[in-house]
Amino acid sequence: MYFDDRCTANSDIHRSIVALNVVNRSKEVIMDLINYLSVEEWQTAEAGNLDGFAEYRIVHRRSEGGGKYKYSAVHSKDEVPVELYISGASEIRDPLKEIQMINLRVDDQRFITGIDDNGDCVIRK
Repeated sequence: MYFDDRCTANSDIHRSIVALNVVNRSKEVIMDLINYLSVEEWQTAEAGNLDGFAEYRIVHRRSEGGGKYKYSAVHSKDEVPVELYISGASEIRDPLKEIQMINLRVDDQRFITGIDDNGDCVIRK
């Protein structure tokens, strides 16, 4: 085997590895918000109607157990810090995990009643 043959062989191996990585990435499952919420309490909604929604920046989150989470957030319009709550969520994974900026609909008691994450929209029943 000459040097040129080894380079060709290495290139073939590299192409195979790249092809495997592409296949593996395409098998990744992207979960919708509803997958982390109770379908008895939440439903998917059309993302076009954002009446009552406002943008929040989540700065801290904590599980309170039993599918309840507490979020420290800042309303993006007036930068007022607020404590927000959600119930009917998965006990295994926070539905807003890894999300920092999000459109939320919040009731008078600061419970989240609607979530819109770039078109992935859910509302409480």
